Amino acid sequence: MHWKSRKSLLTEAVEDWATRGLLRPDDARRLQTDIAAQGSGLDFRALVIAFGVICLVLAALTFVAANWDAIPRPGKLGLIGGVVWLAWSGAVAAGWRGAHWWYEGLTLLACGLYGAAIMLVAQIYHIQGEPADAVWLWALGTLIAAALMRAAMPLALATGLFFLWFAMSLERDFATVNLAYLGWWTCGAVLAALLPSRFCGHVSALALVAWVFVSLGQEDFDRLAAMLAVGGALVVVSLMLISAASGRWLRGFEGAALFYTLGLALALTVLLHLSGTDFLYRTGSAPVGAPVLFAAPVACLVAALWGYMQGVDTRYDLWVTTLAAALFSAIFTGQWSQWLTAAFALGLALWITRMGWRLSLRRLRWLGIAGFAVILLIVYAETLGSLMGTAGFYLGAGILLLVGALILPRVLRKRAAP
Repeated sequence: MHWKSRKSLLTEAVEDWATRGLLRPDDARRLQTDIAAQGSGLDFRALVIAFGVICLVLAALTFVAANWDAIPRPGKLGLIGGVVWLAWSGAVAAGWRGAHWWYEGLTLLACGLYGAAIMLVAQIYHIQGEPADAVWLWALGTLIAAALMRAAMPLALATGLFFLWFAMSLERDFATVNLAYLGWWTCGAVLAALLPSRFCGHVSALALVAWVFVSLGQEDFDRLAAMLAVGGALVVVSLMLISAASGRWLRGFEGAALFYTLGLALALTVLLHLSGTDFLYRTGSAPVGAPVLFAAPVACLVAALWGYMQGVDTRYDLWVTTLAAALFSAIFTGQWSQWLTAAFALGLALWITRMGWRLSLRRLRWLGIAGFAVILLIVYAETLGSLMGTAGFYLGAGILLLVGALILPRVLRKRAAP
């Protein structure tokens, strides 16, 4: 197991091959140049600049708060406007000089001061309003600044601020799902893809996953909504598999997108299993699915057929995704069986692990292994009917896994033989 970044590993590998004479010096130099051009990444210097910007924003807020009463109103407005425009001037100057991380840091500072200015102006003129509205205005201005300046740090801040706005809006109306958040999230996600910024992509993915879980919690864990979310996640998995093998629509972010999407699907499947057994959610009603769930396997089948006709490298995984969507829809439509839901959750974790090995995605391997272990512990804790029933479940799962480990390699070797 290695802990270095992909860029560092490639750089060291090229140096090693050149030293051992496996690469000509000219080829090694061209490879090193191409690796260096893959993106600057978030290094320690960038982290120090970000921390310094945060400290400056806090220092400005604390200083103004300590001397607020002694400053006249015109002085307050001049101070606020001057500091904000000073930060923007510094950001523009850093951009002209090509100082990338100073440009990002000063742009982030300007956006942070913009938020502070909103709060301070509201205090000066005693403007009445909801704090969530002020956060939304701050997020909107930061998003516009990130788009105009093409800066990743302000975009990450805007994504976090929109999620904060969503969280604060729950105080006003907890029962209603905030679908408007998805529109602002989409704007941030599209901008993250256009920059492109992997860091902002991770922030956007985490924000969306958090929104899904919070929204399901608003509905007291609406089972049908959770089932639709799992089906939608499997459709997204099919699209990401096609993108990874052909168009690369997300510019190399497909592996991370698969991790977040499959993690969401696995977590929701486990929660659905628990809700069906009343282990965590004692609703007193039998869980029932809906025929609309079969829309997911149909969409996955279309993607698999397209991948088969195009001959993409991930067509095997596309067929397995279609099978998983069909099994999920069949198992969770109608009256549930706790045996089948537990078996599907285990199979999903095993498939994620297998996909991680097939696609050389280490994060998927660890996700599948962790999910498999957690599901086994959950089954042991809840018991499937009785201890003997749980023992029978473990016995059947173990036999199937061992038989599969013995038979599948032989079948695959025969298929690969000419």
